[in-house]
Amino acid sequence: MEKDKVDVIETFLKAFRESDGETVDLVVEHELRGVTPEMVGWFFPHADEYYKDWHPEDHVSWRWVIPPAEGRRGGSIKISVQKFGDLPVCELRMRQENPDDSPFDKSSGAGWSSFLGPDDVPYGCATHVIKPAPYGTWMRSTFRWPAKTPEWLLHAIRRHNIEEMGQLPGFLPELYKKEVG
Repeated sequence: MEKDKVDVIETFLKAFRESDGETVDLVVEHELRGVTPEMVGWFFPHADEYYKDWHPEDHVSWRWVIPPAEGRRGGSIKISVQKFGDLPVCELRMRQENPDDSPFDKSSGAGWSSFLGPDDVPYGCATHVIKPAPYGTWMRSTFRWPAKTPEWLLHAIRRHNIEEMGQLPGFLPELYKKEVG
């Protein structure tokens, strides 16, 4: 496989067509030292403003197709232009979903998003659960992908997620103090 010629989105869509509704969960746990749950809770709604800081190497841009609306639970759509390590840049179209409709453990209260293909048909989804810890915040990122998603792509996404969440302790405490007080 020539990584520079891979179409990441088409790979997901092919896996979705071939998986017949079966899925696989990619779970990554993080220790965000010096980052409080309040900081993370503030960051996610403001991530578009600090997208490049979150992963300077892989994050290219972020734009809203349907921006979040006050009081609305879900429905906003963003396009995240990014890459996963050595793979080519792709445009991930993501919709924030209603927490009440979560396919994940609802007891955490965590929000979730769908990854959208053509005609906004979801081919995957993700959630990030956060809990306070003595060192700051424990986080579990869960991505639900089509079962036929190639291992090399799952590995690239795992590495990317570890890297992007690993950036938060380096800039979020100072940013939060500056922006929130």
